[in-house]
Amino acid sequence: PITAHNLDRGRDDAPRRRRVVRIAATGIVSALLATGCASERPYADVDLDDLVSERQDRPWRPTTGEADPTGAPTDSERPDAAEETVRFDGGPTSLLRLIDFALERRPETRAAWERARVAAAELGIARGAWYPVLGLEADFYYTREIFPANGFALESDQVALVPQIALNYLLLDFGRREANDDAARARLFAANLDFNRALQRTVRQV
Repeated sequence: PITAHNLDRGRDDAPRRRRVVRIAATGIVSALLATGCASERPYADVDLDDLVSERQDRPWRPTTGEADPTGAPTDSERPDAAEETVRFDGGPTSLLRLIDFALERRPETRAAWERARVAAAELGIARGAWYPVLGLEADFYYTREIFPANGFALESDQVALVPQIALNYLLLDFGRREANDDAARARLFAANLDFNRALQRTVRQV
């Protein structure tokens, strides 16, 4: 809209106009921050327990669909193990109980287990490159122009909102996604082996 005002009155309204412009600018920045945020790469939902050990005191085994060849549960896997607590009261204690206690509470095994879970999450990020990306943006414009004319001020206010939606899907990348996927799988495999070595070192030191 275009409106006409007396120039003297326009000078008196200058502080109010500047305040309105600041408020409008703040609204523009907030709208852009709210609508312009989008993930550049989606994350593929992966089950970490299927890729790494479920517990920090149990070694990682590749998923083959076969039963554990040992067949017998370990000391900490017995049904009543969760209700028992290792107590060091000066009496005799079995070596298996000491090993379980060390595996559950040693920081090195916990750190190696967490690194394996991070590697599994990175594999989910690498798999996300195979998914399409949906982006939503919105541009908000507010402009005001003042033209002096014969003792009056002509004001022109313009407001525009331009929404945009885009769907992107990578069709050809010359093997980059496959390479990133293979590299993430290799890092996960190495992290799982490092976790198993941390468990072995703990058992040997006990």
